[in-house]
Amino acid sequence: MSSLRACCIGATLAVLGTTALGAAPFPVSPTERARAFAECAGRYAAIADHDRLMKGQTNAAAEARRDAFSGLLDAVLPDAVAYGMPVAKSREWHSTARAAHIQLLAAAAYSFRESEASRAELAAAFHVSLCDRLILGA
Repeated sequence: MSSLRACCIGATLAVLGTTALGAAPFPVSPTERARAFAECAGRYAAIADHDRLMKGQTNAAAEARRDAFSGLLDAVLPDAVAYGMPVAKSREWHSTARAAHIQLLAAAAYSFRESEASRAELAAAFHVSLCDRLILGA
């Protein structure tokens, strides 16, 4: 099984499992908030990069969300570090989420199988919707 297929199957199962169980509550601890904000900033960075490369245009909304989540991360990072979280961990979460989202966007755009492209698109949209739920008015 290719790593891309495993990624998409895993993402689809995560979507289905989380949808069935309901969304997780708002992250309570400073470390949980730092992780959520870092991952969301990474996902929106992936969307902004993808649109710039694929469409040749800037996605101002994605860049604004990326910046908003980066600002939220900056706000909670001192508390998370005070609770023992290494600063480098937030960069790791950001990079990992960005890379995973890039894979989903690439699978949605380039997959030769319609079902795989649809699953990747659904998974990407789901993860972004979880981020959007963290911001009031989104």
